Amino acid sequence: MKMVKLVSILVTFCLLTILKGQSRKIYKEYTFTTSQGNIKVCEEVGMPSLGVSVKDLLNMIFQPDEIPGYYCSGTSIYLNLNGYLTRLTRKWLHEEHRDRDVVAPIYFVSIDLFVYPSIDEAKRTFHRWSNSTMPQKPKLGSFSGIPLGEECSNLYPFGGTIFRIGRIIVNVSASIKDPKSMEDHAYFTEALCLGLEYLLQQHPKVGTFPSKAKIFLAGQPEREITLLQGVAFGSPQLLEAVGVQVTRYRDNKEWFIQMVRKEHWVKVKAFSWEMETDKGKVKLERPVFPYKGELVVPLRQVAEALGISVQQKGQTIALLPK
Repeated sequence: MKMVKLVSILVTFCLLTILKGQSRKIYKEYTFTTSQGNIKVCEEVGMPSLGVSVKDLLNMIFQPDEIPGYYCSGTSIYLNLNGYLTRLTRKWLHEEHRDRDVVAPIYFVSIDLFVYPSIDEAKRTFHRWSNSTMPQKPKLGSFSGIPLGEECSNLYPFGGTIFRIGRIIVNVSASIKDPKSMEDHAYFTEALCLGLEYLLQQHPKVGTFPSKAKIFLAGQPEREITLLQGVAFGSPQLLEAVGVQVTRYRDNKEWFIQMVRKEHWVKVKAFSWEMETDKGKVKLERPVFPYKGELVVPLRQVAEALGISVQQKGQTIALLPK
């Protein structure tokens, strides 16, 4: 995975070099305290603010303990660089690296999040990067072919995925332990990307509006859920409202939920593209990912596996227990 990590570094470098102006730079460094540790922040003094605070940025990315099997190895934030760019970088290493030196093979997750002054500026930067040829020319679209953000490119098999949503560009690279093929790295990376897209859709400073749907549950008040490219996502709490029993398990190496209704059961894990059911393993149309301390699932597939009828018409969805 040395090549994947190298490509990730080069992509980040390319994005950082697309800056404006050559003014003398003065930086202010300080420590931002969170419940999960301190974060070093570097802010360029005298530059226009992009209107995004440290707290805003931390709500745009997974929390340090939200990727099971990995531990956060560092977070850095740079605010208002040239009045043009704000950057958040967070990295994770596989739990195995707690017990051995961080030498090859390295299993990691790396997320770089870039905030630009406007959607148009983010578009121009994304297009310049997508048309570049160093270290290799990106391929338009996602590895799997699933829509990701408003536009995306990938560097499979030697790199990760980059996507844009609103005025945000995100660069994600990752590797897993004991993959069956190179594709496993790519699918894990895309699961991370889709979880980040879901997070970013909810944030008011991204510059885009989330696609929402109304959901009706038998005997329950109307609720609202988020759609990603037309696919409805929801937390298990929605299914609990229609009689599904939910068991949650989470530690530093594993995070899953098991749902039971009558003779049916479903088990899903964080960032997995499949679910285990009473009828065997089933491939998911979208992966499972965390949001605000709960796993979010592709609602239709999980509900139907539990014997619940799902009817969708445009932006309206109804869950009808059989």
